[in-house]
Amino acid sequence: MKKIILAFLMIFTSFSMFAQWNISKVSEELYEGSREDGKVVTIFSNTSISTETLEKVKNCLDIVWNIPRIQGTKASVNVDSDNNFHFIIYPSSLTYENVDLAKNLPSGMGFYYDSALFYDVTLKVEELMPRVTGAYVSPKDLLAELKSSTEFPDLYMYDEYVLERLSRLENAVMALSKKGIFSKPAEVDSELVFAIRSIYNSNPDLTSKEVLSILKEQGFTVSASDVAAVRLVYLGLID
Repeated sequence: MKKIILAFLMIFTSFSMFAQWNISKVSEELYEGSREDGKVVTIFSNTSISTETLEKVKNCLDIVWNIPRIQGTKASVNVDSDNNFHFIIYPSSLTYENVDLAKNLPSGMGFYYDSALFYDVTLKVEELMPRVTGAYVSPKDLLAELKSSTEFPDLYMYDEYVLERLSRLENAVMALSKKGIFSKPAEVDSELVFAIRSIYNSNPDLTSKEVLSILKEQGFTVSASDVAAVRLVYLGLID
């Protein structure tokens, strides 16, 4: 956590020297602002916003709008309290490693500030809505996560969705076992599925053998066929 805060402070300090925002109070609950390059922001708050908090809002917006290959103008901020606010930016264009990410961000990109800057982004990938969350350390880390979520959306789904897929997985594995693929009827261990999901969430490029080795180090009694079944039915991956 100290490294995250230190990295954020370094970015924060560098942008505070260059941000040129003009923000004014429109009403008791509404502020509006613009930046010299055409960026605009609407800020909502139930109470008056301190000068210090406004400066943090400006700097956080500068940090996010400086993400490489991002284009757009609009942002919306909700101030919950001093030193605590969340905001959404609406990119019109965003690419990373030749992947168009903007098309998967119809509701924008969510962030919040609570002593440090964090992201909380929900994407739309076909019929799925994966969610990417974490501390904002660098643009590359965030963009890599967003790209990964478009390639492996199942790994970034909510637990409700995971449990539904778990039930479908168990039925599928049982059906496979009845066809003689497995030597005995299979029962899916939900803890094992979540463990495999967590491993692939950290590195989706791992092979089933590598995952099997990690699971055994974690104390799971698991076979290669167990891992292969989860990869095939749950993640759609084949070695």
